[in-house]
Amino acid sequence: MVLVIIVASLRTVANFWTDYLWFKEVHFTSVFRGVLVNQVILALIFSVAFFLLLLLNLTVADRLAPLERPGPEDELVSRYRQLVGHRGCGSGW
Repeated sequence: MVLVIIVASLRTVANFWTDYLWFKEVHFTSVFRGVLVNQVILALIFSVAFFLLLLLNLTVADRLAPLERPGPEDELVSRYRQLVGHRGCGSGW
């Protein structure tokens, strides 16, 4: 498994380095840098958007969840709530 990850990483690094050398050879390193910066910016934008969407969904799910669930796991949930305590996100435990 580790060997597969190493080989895949080396292949990606080799492709990146080959692309960089090609752009350098044809004197278009600014284009290479521009593409790279745009990819990083897009990755950051979509990562933040995904995080915010996930946070919104978890907040809504937390607010809609019942405070007490009857059943055999009730004692376990009570002990967990005593351990974690108030999380500060607005739910009234």
